[in-house]
Amino acid sequence: MPGVANFEGVSEKTGFQLMPDDTYEFEIENVSAKETSKGDPMVNVTLRCISPGFEGKTIFDNIVIPVDSESSAWGIAGRTKHFLHCIGEQYEGQIEWDEANWLFRRVIADIRTKKDSYNPDGKNIVSAYKLPESEKDKSTPFG
Repeated sequence: MPGVANFEGVSEKTGFQLMPDDTYEFEIENVSAKETSKGDPMVNVTLRCISPGFEGKTIFDNIVIPVDSESSAWGIAGRTKHFLHCIGEQYEGQIEWDEANWLFRRVIADIRTKKDSYNPDGKNIVSAYKLPESEKDKSTPFG
């Protein structure tokens, strides 16, 4: 797709800065419903940092929603349940979800740097979601 662009006044950059491993506050900026290769519902989540010093940095995560104990993803159901709890969504018993309701929700997350063969310099990942202080006294064992 040929086109025309004007880069006048743009400084050239050679990469992106990783966020240091720490805990940050985010707003859910985008969600996209998908399906895992094994057929489980999955939501691609884009988190935009709102913590001072890192405003606007984005982190991507996948939230897999195993629908029952027969699901191949049942082993991560606790992570999904905790994510839903952290963003103030229904998370106990049988639930109904609509990922569109997650937009603009705020969430606290521990960010870590992961290096692998695809990202030898590392990439930021969500290692854990955190309940807000106001919810910790009401939390389940996940908190």
